Amino acid sequence: MNGTMLGEVVGDALVLHTGADPRDDLLTALAALPPSGRWSTVVTGPSVTELTDLGTVLPGAILAHLIDAREGIRWLPVGAFAGEAPSLELLGLPVVRVGALKPEPVAAETIALLTAVRPPITARWEPVEVTVEQAAGPEEKQPDTPVTGWVRVLGEAGPDDRRELNALLGARYDAYARLVSRTLAEQPGLRGGFDPAAGVPGLVAVRAYVTDERRALNAFLRSGDGDGTLLARCLAGALLRLPTAIGPVFARHDGTPSRYRPGLELIEPGFVDAALTPGDVAEGGVEYAIWSVSARRLAGLGDAPGAVLFPPGARFTVLAVDPPAEDGRPARVLLSESATTAAPERMLTRLRAAARSGGAPLPLDFPVGLDERGRGFSDTPPAGGN
Repeated sequence: MNGTMLGEVVGDALVLHTGADPRDDLLTALAALPPSGRWSTVVTGPSVTELTDLGTVLPGAILAHLIDAREGIRWLPVGAFAGEAPSLELLGLPVVRVGALKPEPVAAETIALLTAVRPPITARWEPVEVTVEQAAGPEEKQPDTPVTGWVRVLGEAGPDDRRELNALLGARYDAYARLVSRTLAEQPGLRGGFDPAAGVPGLVAVRAYVTDERRALNAFLRSGDGDGTLLARCLAGALLRLPTAIGPVFARHDGTPSRYRPGLELIEPGFVDAALTPGDVAEGGVEYAIWSVSARRLAGLGDAPGAVLFPPGARFTVLAVDPPAEDGRPARVLLSESATTAAPERMLTRLRAAARSGGAPLPLDFPVGLDERGRGFSDTPPAGGN
């Protein structure tokens, strides 16, 4: 179709329509929405709803309105809508479709009640001449170039690694070794997976990681800058002998879920810290609910009860992305390890049903499977550990 789209700023929302769309019906539908919290709202009329990529038709003046410290965008398409809702992204924020509503009359008293807790509807017109053309099909967004400069951890700790790890950690090695010995004495079940000669250095590496090497080691694995090969190799080898955590585990990051889409395949070069139960997440943060098949329980070696750790190079699939809820639940990215054979519906049900513990896993320094620019990691990194 061809036409002129008008962008109207209404309170904290945007209403997009052409002259053929019933403006009053759009405002009525907007008034009926519950408060959006930190999410902006975009309402589109029937003529605009047919578009599959709002990012190609929104003028810069209107896009600027959406930057206002929002965590995401609710999209309410008013009128008929055919087919599945497309995956959208504007300004790096997720766009979540909240319904395909048909305009229905709403009593004036109802509108007054609904708008009592939000600014009254006072339209401010910002007409912008935009030619809108219906394409033959949605233009697929070209993905960003995957990151290749990450480190794949190869091999396991060898006979010489105790001496080298001792030299690397200095006085800390003996302190960590004493804690490891106490843990093995208190939890004899851990001994079965370790060779006495090679086991201690690996567990020392676990303790070094959770105490003060977490940030530096993951930065090395995700970028290739520096040298954390020895510690990474010892730690990865030790994890293989710790008990496996199968099922839901949880992590958090003080960022937004803007780049995640259902079906997205991810590779995470670093170690991913998680917990067996979900906890509190800072306002505006994101919670990862992950179906695990390879995370390892750290037991007394961890820095929090129920701590688990995914090995480097873990592969995940995005099952769903849930926006924040009005009851205070944070935005959630629901992941499964790619190697799992469980049914996606079962995993989603279990992940969403997990009860909160009131605690909180340590926040990750990075978004799982993405770099700071929101790019995924290549399947074939040039760098490799020794």
